[in-house]
Amino acid sequence: MTIRELKVGGRIELKGPLKASIIKVGGSFNVEGDLEVEVLSIGGSAEITGNLKAREVDVGGTINIGGSVVVEQVFKVGGTAKIGGDLEAGEVHVGGTIRCRVLKAKIAKLSGRVEAEKIVADEVEIGRRSEVYGVIVGCKVVVHRDAEVEHIYYWTRG
Repeated sequence: MTIRELKVGGRIELKGPLKASIIKVGGSFNVEGDLEVEVLSIGGSAEITGNLKAREVDVGGTINIGGSVVVEQVFKVGGTAKIGGDLEAGEVHVGGTIRCRVLKAKIAKLSGRVEAEKIVADEVEIGRRSEVYGVIVGCKVVVHRDAEVEHIYYWTRG
């Protein structure tokens, strides 16, 4: 099924694979299967049982994804994101909470709570009073005051 624009204020359940240009969720949105979308904005709650592929994602509410996530540009989380697989994005900005297996990005700005086995990015910035659990691997890693981290490994491009 292909959708140009979908605005959800109530509740909707769809079967995938699903393709869309723009999806804005203020209510409850469920997809059984995979979702491919240009822009996904979650103010309410969303559940995707499969994989998510997008250009940009903004989560102000709650999203649960059973599979992996690939985002070309920016994945922003001000609310809560739970990802069963890996997250790969150009940039990841977390002000809320995110949990995934592996987080890969060019730039990762983490100012909330992050739980991942591994975080791999060219640039990682951990904000004040943030909590980051898992191994951090990056070329440039900045940890601000009162932040909590487990392990940091630096690498250089060669």
